[in-house]
Amino acid sequence: MEVKNDYKPSFVIMCTDVQYLYSKGEDFRNASLELPKHLAAKTLLSTVALELFGKSILASNLCLKNKSDTKESLKSKINKEFKNVGHCLDSLFQSIPEDRRLLEIKCVERVNYTGFVDEYRFLIGKNENEQLLSFKTLEAARYGSFAGKEDIITSANQTNEEAFLKRLSESAREKIYLTQENLKTVVK
Repeated sequence: MEVKNDYKPSFVIMCTDVQYLYSKGEDFRNASLELPKHLAAKTLLSTVALELFGKSILASNLCLKNKSDTKESLKSKINKEFKNVGHCLDSLFQSIPEDRRLLEIKCVERVNYTGFVDEYRFLIGKNENEQLLSFKTLEAARYGSFAGKEDIITSANQTNEEAFLKRLSESAREKIYLTQENLKTVVK
């Protein structure tokens, strides 16, 4: 009996496009760890990694939900969702509630004190182990005081932020693996 792999478009997208998106996030995270003296670069790379990990999880969820779609239809749905959340980390993490719960993210809030700070604050953990983490908005990380919402506070992502990015990376990687396994089909 001949066994033939009959991969659905959603599986192919998971193995190529979503995996590539995740690997870019992982590259940015690793680069941020290697730049402790370059605060602006570290801040920007951490923010980009955070967004790409979240979007990898979102894309994985969409592949599972729309597993019988054509490749074009599925990519269109993923692109539409990415455009809907844009670079807004609060909207992005709001769109993945189950994963957010598993990561113990209680709250994601954009904080903007005009002319002072523009960042996202993540409240993570349970009860006595709660931590407040800060990640600059993408625009604030790039332009600082010339951003549309001015940001003049420069602060490094500290140990807790780095640990959270590592957990988020591991969670995204596991989500991709489990989604690929779920979507893999073999026809006999």
